[in-house]
Amino acid sequence: MNINSLTLDKRDSITIDGWQIDANRYRISRDGIEKKLEPRIMELLLYLADHPGQVVTRQQIEDDVWKDRVVGYDVLSGSIAKIRKAFEDTSQNPRIIETIPKSGYRLIAPVLVQNKDAYTYSGNPAAEHYPGKRNFKISRISALGIVIAVISLVIIGFYVLNSGDSETKSTAETAGKHFDPGKPSLAIMPFKNMSNDPGQSVYSDGLTDDLITDLSNIEGLQVTPRHSSFIYATKKISPLEIARELRVRYIVQGSLRRSFDDIRVNVQLVDTQINQEIWAQRFDDSIESIFNLQDQIINQILRKLDLDPGTKPHSKRRTTSLEAYDFFLRAEHRRLNGRPSARDSKTLDFYRRAIELDPSFVAAYTGLAREALGNWQNDETRVMPSAVWKKLIYKTAGKALELDPENAEALAILGLLQVVSGEHDVGIASVKSAVAINPGNPQLHVDLAIVLSYGGAHQEALQSINNAINQYSAPPATYIRSRAYIYFFLGQFENALKDIKSVPDIRNSTYISILIYGAMNDRKAAKPYVDASLNWYAMDNQEYYRINYSAFRRPQDIELVIDSANKAGVPRYPYGYDPGESNLLDNTSISELTRKGLWRGKTQNGLEF
Repeated sequence: MNINSLTLDKRDSITIDGWQIDANRYRISRDGIEKKLEPRIMELLLYLADHPGQVVTRQQIEDDVWKDRVVGYDVLSGSIAKIRKAFEDTSQNPRIIETIPKSGYRLIAPVLVQNKDAYTYSGNPAAEHYPGKRNFKISRISALGIVIAVISLVIIGFYVLNSGDSETKSTAETAGKHFDPGKPSLAIMPFKNMSNDPGQSVYSDGLTDDLITDLSNIEGLQVTPRHSSFIYATKKISPLEIARELRVRYIVQGSLRRSFDDIRVNVQLVDTQINQEIWAQRFDDSIESIFNLQDQIINQILRKLDLDPGTKPHSKRRTTSLEAYDFFLRAEHRRLNGRPSARDSKTLDFYRRAIELDPSFVAAYTGLAREALGNWQNDETRVMPSAVWKKLIYKTAGKALELDPENAEALAILGLLQVVSGEHDVGIASVKSAVAINPGNPQLHVDLAIVLSYGGAHQEALQSINNAINQYSAPPATYIRSRAYIYFFLGQFENALKDIKSVPDIRNSTYISILIYGAMNDRKAAKPYVDASLNWYAMDNQEYYRINYSAFRRPQDIELVIDSANKAGVPRYPYGYDPGESNLLDNTSISELTRKGLWRGKTQNGLEF
């Protein structure tokens, strides 16, 4: 399946920005909401999805979708508007379809396709980001700017930073979640939004997240992570089947309806061992009592499971300001349900607004810090410069720790920054402390694996990443790719290759595949990935790899990367340029050269600078 031309079939399972596309019934659905499209509108949507991230002209659309019929300007514009309306998108702040002035349209939302052979993810080639690789967009930039950028570059290159990754689940043969049969095990399904307003799904998702967070802190209760629950958001499957797949005994499911300031929540607790609902209740209250309502649900569940809630405090997702909570939920929804390329500064603004309304709202600080960390890793300089990201991360994570010294999330975030700043031992200690505080959070185990690998403790990192993976029956694809990197540094190339093949997503697996095949001296197998890399980022080269992996403590790890990239066929310098040994400059020479005045010339695209 070509990444730039998916050749979609109506029998394929297609998801666009989390919306399930039923092409045969001309419907899209998400979070219990179903919308019908006109047949021609569905055909146009599939055509755009078949060219993800590509600009398609009006003429192309008319030729391929309307097929020789004369189409007025308003017809096509109106059709695009109908798609946007169905997806709750706007032309001013596009999330699904971007209008390219005087050119055409481009689908910028993530597209996930599952056919009989494999899952394939495609997104905007101009905006996608890759694990272990920072993405740079260079246009009118001078040679001097490139020199300065390279010299001053600080690379993170984390394998995975977003616990809300919406990628496909892995088909790897992993151990899966092994719950202690002597303790109750529970999965909380995403609560359905039954409100007339689809935007209220932030509250139904927020209730689900709060219950998962709070119940995970109860000693003696085993709760499946968020990702495992939310993959069932659009699936029509019985609690018994879910329990078998997740290997749990109890299933919590329900719905939330909000009407102005009133909410109605229905909850059911199913014991799948006897295939029977053992508790169900409807709660009617005001939205201001949302946290009290959560406490009631938690206490009822624990009572039915014969568990003592104990004295462990509730999660720091609580606030005294309902308005702050609303902004926080909207920020969380964007962070956890969108890919970095699909998000913008609004996510940051929502977190900041929540903090303004409640300066002691710990979860808003940690959410903002995690979002900033992900954007820093993905080099979102279109939002703010790298150095400003770093300052924001330290500030927000530090404030979260000031308010809550036992905040595991903030500790882990700071630990990640400490490691890429060269303080490997300090960073590892920080993340280990985070895991000790909240061992049930799989993302913290992933964070620990990352810092351990950067510190050279790859065997310990492997154990940590497996601790995260084993909390899932279907682990996130990013976790599997993280383990592939660790296998690579351990020299276990076959295991690394097995993991990568289990998540067949060429865009996100490109760079680790290059390294694995290079290490295995299989240049032929590496070539498609090297070609894809150079197609997406024409300046790709070995020296860039050296900078990108410079945060690794052990020189032999960095040399393994460079040697593998070389064997795979990655060019040493960009655009075939070879400076020759006599042209190498030291720091003093560069300093002297850059102080001598204005540089003029042309970029590789012929643009003058």
